[in-house]
Amino acid sequence: MTLRKTIVLSALFSTLGVISGCGTGGAPSAGSSSSGAPVGREGITHQVSAAEAATAHGSTPIAGEYAKMWVNGMGCPQCVTNIDLQLERQLNASELKVDLKEGVVYARFAKDRPTPDQISKATDDAGLTLAKMDVSKSPFGPQ
Repeated sequence: MTLRKTIVLSALFSTLGVISGCGTGGAPSAGSSSSGAPVGREGITHQVSAAEAATAHGSTPIAGEYAKMWVNGMGCPQCVTNIDLQLERQLNASELKVDLKEGVVYARFAKDRPTPDQISKATDDAGLTLAKMDVSKSPFGPQ
């Protein structure tokens, strides 16, 4: 997304009152996504095992070119903009797709392969939390 589109969308959503603290209370009311991830005041929360959570940390670069990331706290369009910008700017991610309803981000890391810790930091900088991730050598699509 271009910076101009980001600014226009941010202004529009702010004007409409849609964004009121992304990940901190501006999310949809309680319910669940179609994957069963709870959606509440703090956005989507994925329930993950300790082994799954461990995939979100580590200092070894990811093996695959593509990453599917389950992100906690997504609940508004500003979340999508924030995660897009942080992954692009910090980690040179491309082919970004965000499924806001499911709280999942798909990205390609073609040049430099980041570590899970770097991806987790970029996610934190977007105001969200990386719950778990899966990497592959082939593209992921919406599932």
